[in-house]
Amino acid sequence: MMRFPLLIIAILFSFIATAQEQCATPDESIADPNSITKCAVEEVKGADGSAKKQVSIEVSTRRRVVRKNKSAVSAIGGSNNSHQLANVKKKTLLVGKLELEDSGEALKKIPFNIVEEIPLFSKCESQPLIKQAKCFEEQMNKHILKNFKYPEEALKNEIQGRVLVQFTINENGAVQDIRMRGPKGGELLEKEAKRLVTELPKFIPGKHNGKVVKVKYGIPITFKVPGSKGKAKTKRAVVARKVIKKAPVKKAAPVVKEARLTNIIKFNKVQSIPQFKACANASDFERLNCFNERMISHIQRNFNYPEVAARKNIEGRVWVTFVISKEGKVRNVQMRGPKDGHLLELEAKRMVTKLPTFIPGKQNGELANVQYTIPINFKLND
Repeated sequence: MMRFPLLIIAILFSFIATAQEQCATPDESIADPNSITKCAVEEVKGADGSAKKQVSIEVSTRRRVVRKNKSAVSAIGGSNNSHQLANVKKKTLLVGKLELEDSGEALKKIPFNIVEEIPLFSKCESQPLIKQAKCFEEQMNKHILKNFKYPEEALKNEIQGRVLVQFTINENGAVQDIRMRGPKGGELLEKEAKRLVTELPKFIPGKHNGKVVKVKYGIPITFKVPGSKGKAKTKRAVVARKVIKKAPVKKAAPVVKEARLTNIIKFNKVQSIPQFKACANASDFERLNCFNERMISHIQRNFNYPEVAARKNIEGRVWVTFVISKEGKVRNVQMRGPKDGHLLELEAKRMVTKLPTFIPGKQNGELANVQYTIPINFKLND
């Protein structure tokens, strides 16, 4: 019997919503289907009265079980013909707040989740404000379904998996800077995903602070062969299973308790904050912006709502505190979640431990151990 490819497309969209109070302490309020879906920027006053900006990052997942729908609450603003994002409150997964220094300089590339006016397909320009994000989704779906071709060789070998494609919609509405990240052995899938994005039509460019800007966007495309069970099969995977069966069983290594670091300085107190290596050449003025942009990107790439937790409707807030050591390593990860939230705590810890090695922070000219906290609120969409 012939097999026909089944394409599962997860396209994730964002709504700018009102940010919460600063998430510096647990006493205050608070990245498939898993992705950042909200990232709002607002100006607030610090304790010293100075103006600062905060980023509120939101990612969500759909429920994997059937539940009664709850009423949606939304607020629509602006004219019907504007494509500026509305303030729409939804049940979502909120990932903390990252503090930004007050800066009048816009990012060179604004993430789709942050930009004030999202790029649009030409057919969506005349849509009412509240329907424009949905229109964007529909047009993206239509484009991919119309142009998609499952690579013949990949289909023959039952190669499947998810490919995350990230690209920029420039000031002229054209797609550029395409990057792909697929499963192991999934080069053919990556190539097809890139082709699909390359053939996107010209967009109406996005705007930020009234100016046309470059907008970064990401779309996960899942390739699946119907009838296959579990993960994608490749010759390499089959060989790996055979080797594992023949390998002798080894005793688990003893658990070594991690030593607690001392002389720790909080992130908002240290003179020179730790940095992602990609931010090494950033000026003092741009460091916090770069740090936050990279943190957002890391969450977007690595976040997964625990499947068992979603199936059991487990939700709640998890506070994750960790130290970026003098060597730039993530150390002393601690989690505090809700009752029965062990799975959520493990996912929060997993995401943090996958952070790369940092350029260490400094205090008085010397390397310092810097403590950082991320509040993660796990919620499920109805």
